Amino acid sequence: MMEPMKLPRSRPEALGIDPRGISAFLDAVAADKFDLRSFMLLRHGAVAAEGWWAPHAPEDRHALYSVSKSFTSTAVGLAVEEGRLTAEDKVADLLPELMPKEPHPNLLKMTVHDLLTMGTGQAKDPLESVRPVPEADWARAFLAAEVENVPGSQFSYSSGATYMLSVILQKITQQKVVDYLEPRLFAPLGIERKTWQESPQGVTAGGWVSNCPAKILPNSDSFICKKESGTGSGSSRKTGSAWRHRNVSRTATTRAAIGRAATATSSGSAVTAPTAPTEPSASSAWCCRSRMPSSY
Repeated sequence: MMEPMKLPRSRPEALGIDPRGISAFLDAVAADKFDLRSFMLLRHGAVAAEGWWAPHAPEDRHALYSVSKSFTSTAVGLAVEEGRLTAEDKVADLLPELMPKEPHPNLLKMTVHDLLTMGTGQAKDPLESVRPVPEADWARAFLAAEVENVPGSQFSYSSGATYMLSVILQKITQQKVVDYLEPRLFAPLGIERKTWQESPQGVTAGGWVSNCPAKILPNSDSFICKKESGTGSGSSRKTGSAWRHRNVSRTATTRAAIGRAATATSSGSAVTAPTAPTEPSASSAWCCRSRMPSSY
């Protein structure tokens, strides 16, 4: 049985952190009466400070909202590494049984990469109006929606895009994303108590509301970094470096575009991505999306 990964602990000073800064932060949290439930500070892969506010404890589960997208995109990277699909695969080819009878030409151009980078070409997330409807077929609704722009030409925040990745993964792996990730991510991190919302069709939501202990966030970051550096082990050893290089974005996945989208999407508008991205990598997009406000 695999031994769960444990992050090393260190004194802040040994990691180049002034402990007075940590104390000042915690004092400010207390003064503002901020409902902080857990706190963990890492540097150089080691925990410099951590704490939980009663009655909360380390193993308590928290709704992780759109941070859940990070786990779904990681699952896609693992599936790519295992040869189950590629980022260039067309959505129409992967899900022909769900396609509308007369698909829009732009829909036929949409790829896994476009779903990952939220460059679907749709001006608005189709699932925003569908999710509250009981028994609605989320995947069919997404594919039937208008695709106003050429996929890859614009960024528009879309939880529906991440849900479609979950649909694809469940089809090609014959497992729900939460089950597919169990031996590949959750078990190595020692995450035993987790739940994830599902669609009426029994597909893991993928883009929102997974419930896990808070420690999964720093642990998963460290886990992926080890895979990138080649110091990890197991079937997902090359996930970080291979996935990052295979998913270099031509248009949509830049920190600038995603940063602007954090404010633009509140009004439902799309953001045109620059044609010459800086620091373009799946990793940077993954991190920026992970830090979107929880209301998304």
